[in-house]
Amino acid sequence: MDETRILFDEGKRAFLQHHFERAFNAFSRLIKTAPYFADVYNMMGVIKHNEGQFSDAAGFFEKALKINPQYTEALLNLAVVYNDIGEYKKARKLYARVQEKSREHKGNKLDPFIRAKLSNRHADVGDMYAGIGFHQEAVHEYTKALNLAPSFHDIRCKLAVSLREQGKHQDSIKELKKLLKSHSKYFYAMVQLGVTLYASGKIKEAMQQWEEVLKKNPENEGAKMYLRLANEDKPPAKTSADKSSQKRTIKKESKKEKSKKAASKKSKAKKTQAKKTPKKPSQKTKKASYAKKATKKSLVKKSQPTKKAKR
Repeated sequence: MDETRILFDEGKRAFLQHHFERAFNAFSRLIKTAPYFADVYNMMGVIKHNEGQFSDAAGFFEKALKINPQYTEALLNLAVVYNDIGEYKKARKLYARVQEKSREHKGNKLDPFIRAKLSNRHADVGDMYAGIGFHQEAVHEYTKALNLAPSFHDIRCKLAVSLREQGKHQDSIKELKKLLKSHSKYFYAMVQLGVTLYASGKIKEAMQQWEEVLKKNPENEGAKMYLRLANEDKPPAKTSADKSSQKRTIKKESKKEKSKKAASKKSKAKKTQAKKTPKKPSQKTKKASYAKKATKKSLVKKSQPTKKAKR
């Protein structure tokens, strides 16, 4: 097997496994010696688009179309990139080319295969926005994807999650319930509905939702984990014994409170009585007062002038 084939296989395998850096390195080495693979340029464009490098992506898709002007996937990918960078006229022209070459019926309807491809491309862009926390932009892309392919339930679930992350809980619940009407055993969506209910403060409904998941799918790890967390978060239910014990405690506390109040009243009354009744002088106090009086008298005598004796 020659080096061209080895590099192509290595790059394609890495691309399908989402090891994009490894894939891009293999393809970059390949196009130096074999620059005639349209699908290689298309894959390189997809890698650059996922990295948000839209001008580089457009360049690779254009190279793919130079080699094969009828390459439908590259046409669609380039149209999506033009739409992303605001080149709406160019995007519309490419959509028109796709419609012309793949129209199934009269009128202006896209081939179902093309619609699915376009829908997935918008969903990929939505995933990229959601991954960096730009949920408003993600919702915009997921909505475009669902307009093209309303039955793609995984994209609807992603839309619901991004709506929840924006705080639009009711819209998220609406989308998830709509999805579960047609896909009642889509357990991931059921778990996400529980998460949205929990986030909106509907704890009991959320727990019921996770319990419902476990009835149908007992090994569902997501439902188990969320239910366990919700139970740990919830205050323990009071038993009848707890309630009677609580009543006894309240009675004891009320008795203590009453006795404290009665004691404080008695002490107040005693203080008031003490203020009104004058205190009787003690024996020590009497002696002290007599001593003071005697001292005063002696001082008065000393201070009086003595009469001179007559000669």
